[in-house]
Amino acid sequence: MRYAAMFLLTMTLGCGAGSGPKNVTVQLDRVPSAMLDRAKQELPDVKFDTAWRLPNGNYELRGKNKRGKIREVEFNPTGEVVEIE
Repeated sequence: MRYAAMFLLTMTLGCGAGSGPKNVTVQLDRVPSAMLDRAKQELPDVKFDTAWRLPNGNYELRGKNKRGKIREVEFNPTGEVVEIE
């Protein structure tokens, strides 16, 4: 009986964890071209290789510069730059 109660508790806690909104990977050719062009304008030495659509609707583009440092540009849904890292 004790093991059954522990199993039930574990399953209840485990199933609920991580069920919130998540980033969705987007292929670069699916990112609005204006955003990709603006990202290249903001960080010209970066080769962008990954994009996500965030739970709040923003897009985040990530790439590496010539020295291997990871850089990111985040856009809101209207295409304005929100953050550059």
